[in-house]
Amino acid sequence: MLGSLHLHIDAELPQGHYHVQHTLKLDDGVIGVSGDSGQGKTTLLKIIAGLIEVNPNALTWSNSAYQSLSPEQNCIVYQAQTPYLFAHLTVIQNLQVVLKHTAHRSLFELDEVINWCAIEGLLQQPVATLSGGEQQRVAFARSLLCGKRVILLDEPFSATDVTMRQRLLSLVLHLQKSTPVRFIMVSHALSELAFICHEIIAIRAGQITRVGPPYKHCAQSSYLTLLKPQYLPEYQLIKWQLNAEIDIYSHAMNKTNAPHTVPDLPDQYLWLLSSNAITLSYEQQKKSSILNQIPVTVTAIVHSSANVIVHLNVAEHSILVQITRLAYENLVSESEQSIESGLRLGRELTVGTKVWAQLPLCSLNVGL
Repeated sequence: MLGSLHLHIDAELPQGHYHVQHTLKLDDGVIGVSGDSGQGKTTLLKIIAGLIEVNPNALTWSNSAYQSLSPEQNCIVYQAQTPYLFAHLTVIQNLQVVLKHTAHRSLFELDEVINWCAIEGLLQQPVATLSGGEQQRVAFARSLLCGKRVILLDEPFSATDVTMRQRLLSLVLHLQKSTPVRFIMVSHALSELAFICHEIIAIRAGQITRVGPPYKHCAQSSYLTLLKPQYLPEYQLIKWQLNAEIDIYSHAMNKTNAPHTVPDLPDQYLWLLSSNAITLSYEQQKKSSILNQIPVTVTAIVHSSANVIVHLNVAEHSILVQITRLAYENLVSESEQSIESGLRLGRELTVGTKVWAQLPLCSLNVGL
């Protein structure tokens, strides 16, 4: 364990009016950095890595367990979007060079990192023959083997396919939770950051404009992490687990349109939900064609002129539901009538109310 590892940034650059001030609590979870191109995301990582000179005392580390962990001890590795690999060497030689010359003992075994990054079949290939996505996987494997405790990832998987990207993002989240390695990741894709990050920092024109958990950045959508897929060929559906008690169904779309062929399914899937695609009811609709009905708890209700945003919680996920004011008033009216009629249902759409959310079937594109 690293103990309590914090990084306070108060960095200012005269050119471009760049000024970022924030404390990163690296032990709480993966830190994400979002924003449009040219707004300062990569600059922030380079400042943390010491690749851009900033004002004195711009970076202050606080670490209760490993006092030697500091920029001066070279504890940070920066992985650029374009992998800087030794083009004249093979993949395995690139990895062996890192193990031979790093000043830190690797936390992971070479074989397990090779397996994690799915590069077993690439080891004897010269780097120059690899695709962009393959090079990014090799670069990530090298970052993991260097033995450093803080890994800065700048669009690390942008060239990989969707299934591989999900695999590598899941690996980042797993290592953050189970090892002493800590991650800060830049991505243009807010959905990727929402999948793995505890906190997301939004940067615009060299300034931090928003900091908070993923749901604060996804005003019009929510995300659910679906696990343990089971293909149901007779229905051409996939059954996922949201948790041990809740199942979610999705369409299984494949290239050959062969319903009885088992598709190549990812171990887990990030499902983005539009806030206006979800409906609410006080009771489960048992005689209904809707397959995805899940019990949720209201955590907040935000009113606007035309709509109401209802914040829900289920299985450690936050879901946003946008309903019209009329639909909200109908729900409130129904709860009042139930109470007045003496049925003692105890229903009232307030914080803490337990209701049912009806979700659409998502479509998962899978290969065979």
